[in-house]
Amino acid sequence: MAFAGKWVLSNSENLDAVFDALGVPAAAREKAGVKSTVEMSKNGDVFNIKVSGEKKSVDQTFKLDEPFTETYGLHGQTREAVATNEGGKLVIKGTGSGKIDQLVETREVSGNQMIVTLTVGGVSAKRFYDRA
Repeated sequence: MAFAGKWVLSNSENLDAVFDALGVPAAAREKAGVKSTVEMSKNGDVFNIKVSGEKKSVDQTFKLDEPFTETYGLHGQTREAVATNEGGKLVIKGTGSGKIDQLVETREVSGNQMIVTLTVGGVSAKRFYDRA
């Protein structure tokens, strides 16, 4: 799995536009600027994504094509979601009707960089993580 390993956030593009579309409060926006790390692994058909910030970590465990409860971001908001493999990209989509449920998170690896594209309502942002 190309995603396996530890990744360190290097920069973000257009994140405020996605935050505006989601109605993210100022306190949560500040946390997005924290230098976070992502650790990804796969054991059989079970994926694990651990996102760690300065003060908090969030662990996600899921199987492809099966609904799971996702704790989104370090601010702790949850949603029901489904992860799929679309052409070698890991795509996580919310399944409800709230604003956070409309967010689509697409992870892809290019060389030693993982690019996470966040899309909601026609607005996209990218977060770039370097392999640690």
